[in-house]
Amino acid sequence: MDPIKTCALCPKLCRFACPVATATGDESAVPTQMASLVLLQRAGTAHYTPETTHPLYRCTGCLACQVPCEFDIDVPAFLDEEKALAFGAGAAPRRVREVVERVAAGHPPDDRAGYHADLDGPRFEGEGTVYWPGCALAGADPVAAERTRLLLEQVLGEPVCYPAADAPACCGDPLRAAGDPSRYLAHRATLTGAFRGAKRVVTSCACCLDALPDRAELLADLLGFSWKGTTGDRPVAYHDPCRVARPEDRSGVTRALLAAASGSPVVEFVDHGNETGCCGAGDSFALFFPSEGDQTAAYRLSDPAVQEAGVVVTACSRCAAHLAASAPDGVEILDLGDYLFGLQRG
Repeated sequence: MDPIKTCALCPKLCRFACPVATATGDESAVPTQMASLVLLQRAGTAHYTPETTHPLYRCTGCLACQVPCEFDIDVPAFLDEEKALAFGAGAAPRRVREVVERVAAGHPPDDRAGYHADLDGPRFEGEGTVYWPGCALAGADPVAAERTRLLLEQVLGEPVCYPAADAPACCGDPLRAAGDPSRYLAHRATLTGAFRGAKRVVTSCACCLDALPDRAELLADLLGFSWKGTTGDRPVAYHDPCRVARPEDRSGVTRALLAAASGSPVVEFVDHGNETGCCGAGDSFALFFPSEGDQTAAYRLSDPAVQEAGVVVTACSRCAAHLAASAPDGVEILDLGDYLFGLQRG
């Protein structure tokens, strides 16, 4: 079975699951349309140019389409190959290339993101535990990043530091998402060197996790097995990050942690767990298409659970930063570490 041909000939049976198409009405974000473009390019009927390749980059990599797919097609996997072809041929959209050049030069991918070097706190000097908050949290909420670092020190009972001041600002995942594998691998090697000697590397960004050294841990996983903190007295809604909920749902420990910490059952979004809706930040979608990324976040926050709880907690700092930018009045969006730190200090 050719997954691309199968996907292209499907009558859009996963259309309802696509967060971007649902939020924006953009049919080019539907896997069927993406696969059709690939087939036309292979047949020589269409050609990749900066004007025609936009559909290849309309995917958030959330794998929501794979959940209802009878053939279990991994759409992001075949798009990665096509994006590499397009990028190598100089046919990636202009905005994609701009983001890539910023990241490859060691800078944050956009003006919302920030440098870890600007955060207040100790720096990694060759030993100890390193906390990588991700450039999204560093730029959007440096106070939340510091609160999470302090929480880690409390939980682990040892000093925790930020990356060295000269470490790259971004994990490099936008390079992979853009279709620039050679610079992505080079960037990852640089990061691996920047963490040499570290006892452990912890990140609160699920989008960063795969780009960091293999031994890196997700904050939610670490806290889920070690939390012994204060209990709150109000329910919270929980947004499942796509990279935690799919392809296998690993959010059970985080849900149990939140229920115990909040003192109430988690208020569930209509789409949750393995069927969670994407916030729009995955695979650098919001970096490549800021307006559509914000629309996707706003749609996610239109769920009744948001107003019911008034507080949304998520296990990915990039999700938190992206959702916070589109939060309705009176709704608080918190990264898991920041939320738990607040309970300690409440």
